Amino acid sequence: MRCAACALQARDRIAFIMCSSHKTLALGLPLFKVIFAGRPDLAVLCTPLLLQHPLQLIIGSIVAPRLKTIAEAEDTGAP
Repeated sequence: MRCAACALQARDRIAFIMCSSHKTLALGLPLFKVIFAGRPDLAVLCTPLLLQHPLQLIIGSIVAPRLKTIAEAEDTGAP
């Protein structure tokens, strides 16, 4: 079964979901450093981003078995 809106198979959609959410730390910290350069409270401004990243990892590990089931079901042609 394919996603009508994006024409991607389940494995591609899952890869997109898992990978795109984990770019926030890698891209966010350099942006924070550039945008808020010289601010003494830079560490405080980065705190939500630093807390979100481990949360993304935890949630990703929780939903991974369900996403695997979805991908395998599509591969076997199950509804």
